[in-house]
Amino acid sequence: MGNFSVEEKGSIIDNIYNGRPKNEKDTFLMGLIERYDVARHRPLTKNSKQNLSSFKYFAIKGTSRVEVCRNAYISLHAISSKVVQRLTKLVATNQSPVDMRGKSQNRGKYT
Repeated sequence: MGNFSVEEKGSIIDNIYNGRPKNEKDTFLMGLIERYDVARHRPLTKNSKQNLSSFKYFAIKGTSRVEVCRNAYISLHAISSKVVQRLTKLVATNQSPVDMRGKSQNRGKYT
């Protein structure tokens, strides 16, 4: 992450958060994540769960995509680890993000 200047970091944030709806932000961020099959399974025990996917993360620097680590991806795009977890799950299942904020029908009754 040391290769990014302050201006480049600011342009990454501006590119994501300037007037985009949440679904567009998530779709843009998903485009910067690539899924790969796990090359070698190394189980700790016989019953341990196997990872089915491995991910590479990218950031836009100028006009090119630069591979970064997961922590740099989180920091550069100002998102949380849970957001990355949700996006990688969507990438692995090949689904589009859906904004579910405010869709709950479990509301209190006002009389």
